[in-house]
Amino acid sequence: MTDEIKEISQEEMFEIWERTFLNFKGNSEILRNAFGMLMMARTMGWKPIYLMHGRATIKEYERILGVKIQERCVPIGKDAHKSMAWRVTSKLSNFWKAVKGEYPDVKTNSPELVK
Repeated sequence: MTDEIKEISQEEMFEIWERTFLNFKGNSEILRNAFGMLMMARTMGWKPIYLMHGRATIKEYERILGVKIQERCVPIGKDAHKSMAWRVTSKLSNFWKAVKGEYPDVKTNSPELVK
């Protein structure tokens, strides 16, 4: 991963969609989910996405799209606050422990954690 992130422009999002759509063979729901993940990562950042999806799912979506979200999206985007899981995790000491599920109730968005 590089130190400087070249964020995905709207034009590039369209190019990624076109390329992926034209070459994709398989379940269209997976294609839709992969592109939705990328669209959300573009404004929310990749850290909230890692709380929404399992790492294996993210890797599958990245393979489908030909894009690694950690290399093309900021860690914490302008819309990260829209994720309850991110709001909870941002108060914890270790992001990766939250991703791995080592903090109980984070991924289930337990309301008492958001207070």
